[in-house]
Amino acid sequence: MMVKDKSFYRTLIALSLPIILQNFISLGVNLVDNLMLGRYSEAALSGVTAVNQIQFVYQNISIWGIVIPVSFAAAFVLHASPFIVVCCLNMDQIFKCVPAFIKVNYGNWYKKLTR
Repeated sequence: MMVKDKSFYRTLIALSLPIILQNFISLGVNLVDNLMLGRYSEAALSGVTAVNQIQFVYQNISIWGIVIPVSFAAAFVLHASPFIVVCCLNMDQIFKCVPAFIKVNYGNWYKKLTR
């Protein structure tokens, strides 16, 4: 079934662009990590590769398990404005900040770094 309303496609593209951009940025950061640490040592490269796999799983759980269903409900069940739906699509950034905040504030990583 083809939708002939051009505003539908404009809205779809406007809602899809933040997700597409976020995935390109995430993949780019992972690629740069691999390139930089690949020149440093094999142990560093294997550590980054392991973390990238964990990040990939966490990102997919947060996007497909939380963000997409909430955004779908906001758009089609609650009939929220496109601004609210885009905010829902970007809320996974908040979920990603929680473990980073805990790691930075409660971890001893900085003490090991400054020794």
